[in-house]
Amino acid sequence: MARIKLLLKSKNNPASIYIRLSDGRNIDVMAKTNYSINPSDWSAIKQEPKDLKDIDNANLNSEITTLKSELLK
Repeated sequence: MARIKLLLKSKNNPASIYIRLSDGRNIDVMAKTNYSINPSDWSAIKQEPKDLKDIDNANLNSEITTLKSELLK
């Protein structure tokens, strides 16, 4: 089954969010998204913004979730 991970490659503010799609040993692709966030607001474990009460972070989380679901389709 395919896996999708979100990660930051930089600690500078703002940091671009990268998406990684992997499916076993056959497919392993990483691409830069058009989204960015302050690294202190990013949860690497949950792979989403920390404070979802903030409207900007909530909107970003919604857009990222949509992107992940579209990629899995």
